[in-house]
Amino acid sequence: MLPTPEVFAEIVGNMGISNDTHVVVYDASQSIGAAARVLWTFRAFGHSGGVSVLDGGLRAWEAEGYPVATGSLGTFQGEESPVQVR
Repeated sequence: MLPTPEVFAEIVGNMGISNDTHVVVYDASQSIGAAARVLWTFRAFGHSGGVSVLDGGLRAWEAEGYPVATGSLGTFQGEESPVQVR
């Protein structure tokens, strides 16, 4: 079940994601269920910035020695942008 367009816009806006942000999603486990759902949700709401699923998930990223940030994400100023359900 999808959130309402208003709820979706508020949640992603509060994470600093605008309609032109390229979003990379991943699963922390071996499955891709959650990442695929996030990708589908962004596409359902017409996100135009692009959404990618990290191939191999977080485990593969870490195994390749790529950096991983930890700690607080900080505070973002939400951006109001229209969201359309296709």
